[in-house]
Amino acid sequence: MTDKILHFMAGAFISIVVGYLTKIPVLGLLVAGAVGLIKELWDIEHGTAEVLDLVATLLGGALIFAIFKYAGM
Repeated sequence: MTDKILHFMAGAFISIVVGYLTKIPVLGLLVAGAVGLIKELWDIEHGTAEVLDLVATLLGGALIFAIFKYAGM
């Protein structure tokens, strides 16, 4: 799998877990974004930071947020 797909899946997973457990879908999106940002900030010193990685993580979280909202959660 490509790196962007893994970032997308990580954002979606985080959003599902946090959104479902707290019953606050927007919190899931925010936590996914925060984790993605922290990971990219870490990559500045220890790897290769890419803005598109953060975007992919946020898109995964946003998809789950939209599904939760559409489902009436």
